[in-house]
Amino acid sequence: MGLYHTRIGVVNAFAGLSPATEGPKRVYRSSRDPIDLRLRRHAKIPYTDTLRVRESGGLRVGKTLFLDIETVPTEHGFKHGKPRGPEESEEQYLKRLSLSALTARVLCLGYAFEPPVDAPAQVLSGDEPEILREFWALAGPADLFVGHNVLDFDLRFVCQRSIIHRIKPSREIPFARFRNAPIYDTMHEWTKWGREGVRLDSLALALDLPSPKDGMDGSKVYPAFVAGRLDEIYDYCRGDVDTVRRVYRRLKFLEGA
Repeated sequence: MGLYHTRIGVVNAFAGLSPATEGPKRVYRSSRDPIDLRLRRHAKIPYTDTLRVRESGGLRVGKTLFLDIETVPTEHGFKHGKPRGPEESEEQYLKRLSLSALTARVLCLGYAFEPPVDAPAQVLSGDEPEILREFWALAGPADLFVGHNVLDFDLRFVCQRSIIHRIKPSREIPFARFRNAPIYDTMHEWTKWGREGVRLDSLALALDLPSPKDGMDGSKVYPAFVAGRLDEIYDYCRGDVDTVRRVYRRLKFLEGA
């Protein structure tokens, strides 16, 4: 059923007209959506900036999972990955290995789960299979996944590493492009799906937000890991999550952003 018919069904259901014919289905909508204004006129829904999700029983507050991962090369990656090229610097080599689920693993996964609003960012760390299991436990009830380049990297990497460890995801996550739910990628929303990317720190600075890269960036994660400076990496990961949340609110024109 097309989006037009889905939305009309929702409006009719709240207006007391003929009930929607479709079965239970998640429809992702911000309360700033014009359609939501029509719903509020009929259902007297208070105006908020909270994600709302329609289900068979009506509207409920949506659950948003902000996330970021940090990865490091594996022994398997060093042994079986493409060797370092003659003109490839060590930094470039380590970055290449770290960006592929074939040659790297999840070192930690930072997240914030809302509601409640401004829930503190936390980090999953330790054994990679356990990190993945805990992530999928969090992902099950989530309605919206928010991250920077999360569509092409973070979530894809987590799914691929889950396959390697034979850990079945708790749900299907559609990786369809040119949409912003259930995956809201702040990089793609900023570029409007253009070919050029944008770094999270560059976007944050342009929006007059604190940079998450103060003292640490992706190129420094593996050296810090080797040196045993794990707490620095975890703090950096939490900082990325907080920055993604602030950028998301700016992109959505939410109050208090």
